[in-house]
Amino acid sequence: MKLKCIVLDGFKSYAHRQELDELDPHFNAITGLNGSGKSNIFDAICFVMGITNLKKVRADDTRDLIYKNGNAGIQRASVTLEFVNDDEASAPPGYSVEDFPEISIARQVICGGKQKFFLNGRIAQQSTIKAFFHSVSMNVDNPHFLVLQGTVHKLLNMKPVEVLSWIEEAAGTRMFDARKRVAEHMIMSKDKKLQEINQTLEGEVATMIEAMGTEQAEYDNYVRIADSIEHKRNFKLAYGFWKNLQTAAEAARYLTSAKHEFESVSNQLRQELPGKLQQAKSALDQSTENQLRGSANVRSAELSELLRGKQQEIHKLKTEMQLLERQRSKQEEARKKLESEIELYEKKLQSFTQDAEMSEKNFEALITERQTLEEKIDNLKNSLRMLKTGLQVGESGMTLLDEQNFIQQKILNLSSSINRLNAEEESLGNDISSLAKRRNTVDVTLKKHQAVIGDIKTRVGTLEAEYEQATKGIDRNHLRNLEEQSHRLRKQKERITSDPNLSLCQFFYEPPEGISFSDLRKNVHGRVGSFVRVRNPELHSFALSVGAQSNLRKVVVTNGETAQCLIEKCRTRERTTFFVLDSIQPVGVIDVTRQQMAYDAAAAQTAKLRQSNPHSPESWAKLALELISFPPHMKTIMDQVFGRFFVCSDLNTARSVALGQARSRAVTVDGDIVEPGGTLTGGAGGNLRDLLQIFSKSQDQLSDLNRLDDELGTVEETRAVSARKLSGAEHQRIALENARAELHVQQKMYDESCRENEKYDERRQQIVDSQKKCVAEVNGLKLDMAAQEKQLAFVKQSLEKEFDPSKKHAEFSAKLTAIQDRKAEVTALLENRQNAYDQSVGHKQELQGKVELLHRRLSDVMNEVSANTAEKEGKANSAQALGLDVEKIEEELHRHDAKTREEHIRHSERTVEYQNLKDQESSLRRSLQHLEGGIASAEKAMETAEASGLELSRAYPFLERDKAAIRDNSDAYYFQDAERTTATLQSLAEEERKLDALSKKVNKKATFMLEEAKKEFAELTAQKSALVKDKEVILKTIEQVEARKWQSLDIMVKKVSSGFSNLFHTSLPGASCRLVEQRDDGRLRGLEVKVAFQGKEKESLTELSGGQRSLLALCLILAILKFRPAPVYILDEIDAALDPSHTENIGKMLQLHFKNAQFLLVSLKDGMFANANVIYEVRHTQGFSEVRRRVNASKKKART
Repeated sequence: MKLKCIVLDGFKSYAHRQELDELDPHFNAITGLNGSGKSNIFDAICFVMGITNLKKVRADDTRDLIYKNGNAGIQRASVTLEFVNDDEASAPPGYSVEDFPEISIARQVICGGKQKFFLNGRIAQQSTIKAFFHSVSMNVDNPHFLVLQGTVHKLLNMKPVEVLSWIEEAAGTRMFDARKRVAEHMIMSKDKKLQEINQTLEGEVATMIEAMGTEQAEYDNYVRIADSIEHKRNFKLAYGFWKNLQTAAEAARYLTSAKHEFESVSNQLRQELPGKLQQAKSALDQSTENQLRGSANVRSAELSELLRGKQQEIHKLKTEMQLLERQRSKQEEARKKLESEIELYEKKLQSFTQDAEMSEKNFEALITERQTLEEKIDNLKNSLRMLKTGLQVGESGMTLLDEQNFIQQKILNLSSSINRLNAEEESLGNDISSLAKRRNTVDVTLKKHQAVIGDIKTRVGTLEAEYEQATKGIDRNHLRNLEEQSHRLRKQKERITSDPNLSLCQFFYEPPEGISFSDLRKNVHGRVGSFVRVRNPELHSFALSVGAQSNLRKVVVTNGETAQCLIEKCRTRERTTFFVLDSIQPVGVIDVTRQQMAYDAAAAQTAKLRQSNPHSPESWAKLALELISFPPHMKTIMDQVFGRFFVCSDLNTARSVALGQARSRAVTVDGDIVEPGGTLTGGAGGNLRDLLQIFSKSQDQLSDLNRLDDELGTVEETRAVSARKLSGAEHQRIALENARAELHVQQKMYDESCRENEKYDERRQQIVDSQKKCVAEVNGLKLDMAAQEKQLAFVKQSLEKEFDPSKKHAEFSAKLTAIQDRKAEVTALLENRQNAYDQSVGHKQELQGKVELLHRRLSDVMNEVSANTAEKEGKANSAQALGLDVEKIEEELHRHDAKTREEHIRHSERTVEYQNLKDQESSLRRSLQHLEGGIASAEKAMETAEASGLELSRAYPFLERDKAAIRDNSDAYYFQDAERTTATLQSLAEEERKLDALSKKVNKKATFMLEEAKKEFAELTAQKSALVKDKEVILKTIEQVEARKWQSLDIMVKKVSSGFSNLFHTSLPGASCRLVEQRDDGRLRGLEVKVAFQGKEKESLTELSGGQRSLLALCLILAILKFRPAPVYILDEIDAALDPSHTENIGKMLQLHFKNAQFLLVSLKDGMFANANVIYEVRHTQGFSEVRRRVNASKKKART
């Protein structure tokens, strides 16, 4: 089967129908310029063969396959391949030569993505087309028939394992690997199924069979227990009825006592308390402390805020000054470093300049001499040419008359330049005189500044001595460090005290002037809560906090004097109650008898609960003092705070303790409070705070705060002593600062005058240099003028003499020869010295650039130093002014605090009296509300108990019949015996649980389920046997497939190796090659390519040239193609890396070894075209591609 014709219509660049008809059955070539559309023909062939990855045909979408993406009026693209099926040996299976002499395959794509395949004019599926080409070894997904330039390059770099893998793909043995993987996957599936069957047999089925016998026994046990628990259920109902009777009786007793207490509290609120409140309110209204204290607080806050702001500004300025000082140190280091570098490079430049100047002068002199010689040569040549015309000429290349006029004009110009430079020199002299006068004026000013500065320095020295004497013994740096340390400690203290929880735990106060903070701190121990450690905080902490109430925030002090000082003289944030250790009186805790009564009440409550539910948790009551630990010296205070109430597990236990024989205050773990008088407080527990937990969490912060207070007190005392000493020398300090400021101003004026003098000196030096330059130029011009005058005299003399052209010609020729010889010598010298001169100039420019760069950097650093110094002085002045403001604010704040403290104390006493009465009123009203709630709760409990008992008696008539026996606890109803009752109820609960558990396990279908399980067991056993047999068959198949694979591969390698050697020898005469097998345990693991020239084998392919390696790779590819022949071979620029001789050899090799194969190749080299029978030329004109066929004339003549 051979390809006869290719038809393209609307495909990529082929806008119109183009045919590659009458394809030669052996060798066809396609040529054309780059971009003409050659490769689009191969893309079209792959497109028809059913390629799915459009990237391989250089497209992203099907629209890219249509001419100009369908935007030029062409909406579809189609490609048709026509084959001649005239060889039975190469005919596709199912397509005989007689039935299908020609085969046509086409593919069409339309804008929008719709596409069709056609086989002999009929629509076909893509899979059918791909199967057709696969049957004739033209698999487009693994296109070995298509050899690209990239395929050749890829093969060059392959390792032996990769070469073998590539041959396996070409040979088709990879399908054996695919079949092996399918078989292994089947084995895994069989093993998984076997595992599932084994698990089912061993687990589910066996367990089910075993469980059938157990279920029948459980059902029999269930029936027996159900008949035996009816009597115990009646006992439980009677017990509930008895509890309702007891609850109603207790509620009746509580109502009697609560109503009596309610009447007593009501009388106090109506008769006694209103008169006392009215008197306290009148006294409080007479005080104007509210207004005074309000304005005082505002003013105090303003002053404190202003003081804090000033201190922060001072600290910020000092920090910035320190930063500036560090920057200035770095700048000074940079300045010194730059100055040393400048000095070093300037020395290098000076040393190099001295050595290089002479060399440069000599070199420049040679250049000047060469230029002069060149001018003389040109002039002499012109003179020689003019001599031939008979003119009277000189050596300048002009006639003597022209030369005379030229020299005279040049002398006039030189005279004018000399006059101009003389005038300029005179002007520069006048400028020097003017600058000298101005500099004398500045010198007088400098002397005045020096005198003033000397006087001020003397005055500063005197003031410094006086100030040193006044502040003798004071380390100002240490004082400044103390101020910074004080500011830092206050900041740390403010950060800690900003925590709202800490404000509850810490006692804040500020000592007055004259009292040492550290001495006062030793006698203030802290709040009571900070000394308490709860043994079981998770269970007891909240109850203890509620029971202790405000006592936890009371402050402990050593003696009464400390408490009085804190109240009268110190500034505190809130009204505070103090415990005085040296005067507090012991208060007895609850005695042992009442403690035992509380414990017994809790035990009775436990027994009561377990009568109805044996698994009820244990009720308990414990003295609060037993639940905490504390320092021994705090025992008296702890007895008073925690020794007067119990902590109970629940509200019922608390009521039993408070209202029973113990008659003590009780608090539950949920924070409910029961008073002995019957008052009950509870609810909204989420709004209460666990103060003891807050104290516990804040201990680390309190320790840090105490440490900061101690450090701050020490620092403030030390700073105050030094500050008082410095305040006496304030007058001297101000005078000294003013003198220093005046000295700074005068010094700046002096520096400015010095800089002005430097500018004058610099300008004068520039003028002097310019003046010297003018003098040098004048002298040079005068010498030049003298030479011109001498030359003019010579020209005039020559004009007067008789002119002999032949003699002049000989003279000029001799001079020309001498000058040319001299020029050659000078040019040779210049060439020898040029490199040295260039290096010298470059090195000098480099050194000069480096020096200039360092000077600029030094100037920048000096400017930064000046700016830094000025900024630092400004900040120092600002800090000094702020320090004076801080001292004034502190004095005003102290005076203000002392004045308002007295008014505050008087107002506080009246407020306390009034607040105590209001607290008493609130407490009585709360008690009244609690009593009302207790009465309502008791009435409701009694009503609920009576209703529940009535409902039970109606539902179970035996309860009403046995009511008297139940109330009196007769023999049948032994409810007073808690232990026996609990045992009976527990037995009932246990039997009910067993009955309930058995009812869920009973299965009446056990027999049927047992038969089903046996049947399933038999079926699974049969499946297991079948799976084992299948697995054995599959393993045997794998062995057979593996053997066939290696057998086929060995045959393939031998044939490819033989063909490979023949092809390479034909392409490169005198060379041979072979494939060396690499085996492991007898199995082929890789193929290595070996090459020999004239019988001598190369060690590595890297010894070959690029063209030889490309030729070797191409021969290997063609050898594989020859082993698995295809109807058509497509070669795309495979000769790109080959020279003409190799290209021609490839063409000959294809003609010799592939006589029955059809080739379609793209090439741009004549060596390949020479072997082609038919050539198709592709051109791209007017936006689309066209194809023209021509027969190779040379091949045609050869055939004829």
